[in-house]
Amino acid sequence: MTTNKPTDLVKDWPTFFRNMGVPEEALTGKHAECPLPGCHWKNGFRTAIKNKPGVWVCAGCSNSAYSNPLEFIKRFNDFSTYAEAANFIRNQLGGTAQVSPRPPVHKPDPATEKEAFEREVQKRAWIYDKLAIAVTEGDPVWKYLKRRIPELLEIPKEIRYMPKAQYWDKVDGVMKMLGEYPAMLVRGMDSEDRCVQLHTTFLTPDGFKAPVDNPKKVKTSIGSSSFCYRLSDLREDGVLGLAEGIETSTKCAVRFGHTVWACHSNTVLANFVLPEWVLHRLSKVIIYADNDGWRRRPDGTFWNPGVTKARELAERLRKVKLPSGQRLKVQISYTARIGDFVDV
Repeated sequence: MTTNKPTDLVKDWPTFFRNMGVPEEALTGKHAECPLPGCHWKNGFRTAIKNKPGVWVCAGCSNSAYSNPLEFIKRFNDFSTYAEAANFIRNQLGGTAQVSPRPPVHKPDPATEKEAFEREVQKRAWIYDKLAIAVTEGDPVWKYLKRRIPELLEIPKEIRYMPKAQYWDKVDGVMKMLGEYPAMLVRGMDSEDRCVQLHTTFLTPDGFKAPVDNPKKVKTSIGSSSFCYRLSDLREDGVLGLAEGIETSTKCAVRFGHTVWACHSNTVLANFVLPEWVLHRLSKVIIYADNDGWRRRPDGTFWNPGVTKARELAERLRKVKLPSGQRLKVQISYTARIGDFVDV
């Protein structure tokens, strides 16, 4: 007997995930810390969703969009392809199931997709330009960043303040507006200088994270897997730092004295594409990787999510030729202890 999808073979997803090594607290159906390598978003992950077997969602690594169990298995085990994830399912279930080719999927009209993409880009740019203002001393964003990075003297210009940001979240499967909070807002730009993402950190008036399940939220992905939060302009030295989080990037910029952009997560970091205009001013890239700790893969080898993804990016960037004809210089730096540069 054949089935169109290997995921159809699994009848009990919580048990399957549990046998994979997923922590029990992530399988209750309630918000929990994301168990995926390199994410660990606090209270941002949920699976065991009613009427959605195996489906999962994370405020961090899935951009608050529902995702399928094959994607979860691929990421959790650091597989390179979906075929590896599919084979993992079959092997876990005895290795006897056969998978038949799936029927062709109807693709939407490219022109319609492009129009929808451009509308959403314009909408996100409007929110950033019109609803957020510059950070000033004493406001909640200033207090939050000064608490996280006491040595910070100047707030990066791309970090903005929203006095009243609406907080939406699901209640019994329905999206509801649960309140308004001051918030930190940063825009994510792709390599073509389009605003494809917005990162919101909901705060209290005294600069702590708001008392909500997911104080950090991003917009649903519109198909751009390469973007970053360009916190400041490239300086005359031409050194560009890249890190995952906004706070980590800000800390590294203060500590090391050059421009550092935030790439949201290790997956987005690995996909980072340099804008063309940067190449003419660039001298070196330094990747400030999160040290997520070394862990064992199913095949017995070890990997470190933050460092491994940084190495993937470094390998690709070292092939970039600058206008001078020289190869781009790329360096990786990470802390000796587990954590990021804000933690040390």
